Amino acid sequence: MFGRMSFVHGDPARVDDLIMYVRTVVKPAIDKLAGSQGLGMWVNRQTGECLVTSVWDTEAMMLASERDVERLRDAAAGIIGSTAIVERGEAVLLDEMGPNWVGNIMRLSMMRCEPAELDTHLEWAREHMLPTLRTLTGYRGHVIAIDRAAGLMMAHTTFTDRRCAAVALEATASLRESASARGLMLDNMVDYEIAIVGIRTPTAHLPAQRTVDLTEPATTRR
Repeated sequence: MFGRMSFVHGDPARVDDLIMYVRTVVKPAIDKLAGSQGLGMWVNRQTGECLVTSVWDTEAMMLASERDVERLRDAAAGIIGSTAIVERGEAVLLDEMGPNWVGNIMRLSMMRCEPAELDTHLEWAREHMLPTLRTLTGYRGHVIAIDRAAGLMMAHTTFTDRRCAAVALEATASLRESASARGLMLDNMVDYEIAIVGIRTPTAHLPAQRTVDLTEPATTRR
């Protein structure tokens, strides 16, 4: 699975207008495109930072949708008085405790490393970060996407509410220090509120608290 992440940062007073446009115009259009697995949206109402991510079966399908998506993205960014910054990546790990809901809090951590060390850092995150997250009250799930060429790791961690997210921030401080010492450097971290839930994950039929390596073929997952 591959994702296109579109970031905009504009007028906080226009966030609800942007949500409405994405819900009524962008999402229906994206859902009709070949290979689409849906769209999700996250917002920070205090800062005006918003993120819209569309998910695709293959990289080729994601790239084939660029022209259609660019038009929609530019119009959406204009609503909030911004221009979009786009990141693309492959989703490689999905850990789910249960479904996400509008109003849950998603913490996005953007990290960079040497591209050749990306797989090593991914395995470290799986072995050390996930066990800690699962002990935390309000933890809902964790998704990691990567851009191999850029050495970029994008971690989406979802919590029930802001209080749980705040507790988790303190509880994972030592892990962030360990990651930095290993060469996995934190570029940016932003907390968003879920505004639109619309991505169809490959684990909808699986029991809760399952970790799926999305790099494996679907027929080999257990």
